[in-house]
Amino acid sequence: MNPLREWAQHNLLRGLTSKNNADLNKKLFPEIRKKWFVSPKYKRAFALLKSIYLKEGRFPSWKSFIANPSLSAEDSKYLRTKEIKRKSNEKEDVSLRIPRTEEEYNGLVSRMKFDARHVSVIKLHNRLASALDNDDMTPDELDYIIAEIKGEANKTSEDMNTRGEHVSLTLDSIRPLMKKAYKETKEKFYIPTGFKAFDSINIGIPTSSLFVIIGKTGAGKSSLGLNIGMNSKEVGARVAFVPLEMTVSEMLVKMASRLLKVPVNELMQNPKRSFKRMIKVLRDFFEDTGEDGASCFDFYVPESSDTVEDVLTYLEPYNYDLIILDYPKLLSTGNLPEWEALDKGAKFAKKFSTRNKTYVLWIAQMDDTTEAIRYSRAVMEHASNAWVISGDIDENRESGQVLIKQRKARGQSPHSFNLKQDLSYSFFGDMDDETIGDEPINKKKRKKKDEELEEDDVKTTKEIQDKTRKKKTKKGRVKIKVGPGLDEMSAADDTFMDVPEEY
Repeated sequence: MNPLREWAQHNLLRGLTSKNNADLNKKLFPEIRKKWFVSPKYKRAFALLKSIYLKEGRFPSWKSFIANPSLSAEDSKYLRTKEIKRKSNEKEDVSLRIPRTEEEYNGLVSRMKFDARHVSVIKLHNRLASALDNDDMTPDELDYIIAEIKGEANKTSEDMNTRGEHVSLTLDSIRPLMKKAYKETKEKFYIPTGFKAFDSINIGIPTSSLFVIIGKTGAGKSSLGLNIGMNSKEVGARVAFVPLEMTVSEMLVKMASRLLKVPVNELMQNPKRSFKRMIKVLRDFFEDTGEDGASCFDFYVPESSDTVEDVLTYLEPYNYDLIILDYPKLLSTGNLPEWEALDKGAKFAKKFSTRNKTYVLWIAQMDDTTEAIRYSRAVMEHASNAWVISGDIDENRESGQVLIKQRKARGQSPHSFNLKQDLSYSFFGDMDDETIGDEPINKKKRKKKDEELEEDDVKTTKEIQDKTRKKKTKKGRVKIKVGPGLDEMSAADDTFMDVPEEY
């Protein structure tokens, strides 16, 4: 390791254990971060010093610190030897003197932050070089590596600048601060959910939010999340859906079922007839999808080892307005207890949404006895908005409607509201939605609708074949970002399901 790096860390640690700096240390210590110590020995030493200060409210002397039994014998010997060298050379090298002023402390901190960034970049370089040492790499694997490295680089840059903002309120500062608040409020962006019962009062879900949907097994959590995502896409939002309980193919069938207003089981009874109809309705839905910042609805299939943090970090470069996690409990816990991993993931998701001015929709399972989130009640603490799908599941299905309770609505009206639902084709809508009707489409209407679609299929078969087999432009495709080893697929691809050659 570069000797200058260790001296900066040593001198800062030595300054914090100097009795002459007691008042200055109390002022500056809260701004110093463990991650700025790149040497493992000094990182451990600072962690111990911090724990002593938090417990006792004072800093130990250097002599008592290096004799602390919680410090390993190896680390204690190293620090003692380093201090002897510092004392013997400080007369000739003024940079080795113990810091006594705030300016001198800031100089050491600046050096350590630079060193920490430098070491992080070297590690990223080594990871990238190792990953690229593969002649058989696929385009998907390369995209995955680029996104991962970019996310890590952004995190490295932000991690080195974590000092809080101290705002002093004075007669002169009130006006500019309120002007700033007015501008932020005016420019705040809301994404409509597509449900007038909510949007007419609250406009939509604000960006920079963690939005949680809670429901029992079979209540329609995923379908409600899918409806919100599809509604958001139709008003111009960029949406990413992370399905953890269903495959992408199953999700596409579910989307087609909702768009056609035909139950999934009916579509699957005759896949040969249904396939063209599903392609057509999905192509219509994705018609304005583009790579120029226009609306989109993408899927991301995580690796089995991915945590919530990994998934969001990977998706960060794509600038989505809405990311739907269905549902995070199935992601890796990263060797942490399940409740702790979910708590940590929700906390990260909240910070992520604030940093990227997006909102993360977190779909969670309800506890059997309470309206709390199973496995990690702490997730609710980090949420800005939370909807609970309430009531008896069988009664909701029989009545065709469901009561949505708002457990949290930060800065918004927390009113409850009713929605229509028909889970046979993943539908949620307003009670006065006339496009669906109060009852499921009967068999006569279904038969007539099928005949009309069959006629339409005859007219459009050639067009579909031309566009899917010859042009295959990016317009109208379902862009799916996947981890290494998974192929990209689209609503028009023959990999969608097993289809006869003539289709």
